Amino acid sequence: MQLQLNAFEKSIDNPALLPVLEPIKEQLLKIIKETKNLTFDLSPPVLYDFGFQEALQTLAKSVESKHNINIRAFFEGEMDIFDDEIKVILYRNLKELIHNSIKHADAKNITMHLKSSPSGLNVELRDDGVGFDADNYINEASSSDGFGLFDIKEKLNHLGGHLIIDSAPGKGTSIFMQVPVKSL
Repeated sequence: MQLQLNAFEKSIDNPALLPVLEPIKEQLLKIIKETKNLTFDLSPPVLYDFGFQEALQTLAKSVESKHNINIRAFFEGEMDIFDDEIKVILYRNLKELIHNSIKHADAKNITMHLKSSPSGLNVELRDDGVGFDADNYINEASSSDGFGLFDIKEKLNHLGGHLIIDSAPGKGTSIFMQVPVKSL
């Protein structure tokens, strides 16, 4: 589309029409950039090139600098003993949970603990945000606000894992994920 638009621009005989094309070209460049960013976010190359732990550390640093928040990540055991499907799902889940902590909880500090064992991976994410009524929230899957947590729960169930949410208004939030390991 960009090449066609550039070719069209060169073929225009009436210079008064050129200013009309400029916002179209800018919008197209914006769409191209957003598509590249979305593609990168869904499946970041660092995840495949350097591993799960490095991808999460890179995510944490990026979010810290962008949102002025403190994210600490702790890793125990081997993080790359499970298959790519699990890595991608957990990466996306953690990214969603971190953004929830920033957007909805107004958190200033987030801590991630990941512990790998021969039987699976345990993940705990804690924030110091405003908290919420977790008992009611996770069951409201029809709510557009609750879809992210519902989706995370469904993806973990698909992997044979589970999700536990511990939160109350004014108390911050702790989220626990457990996934069995499918060896490489």
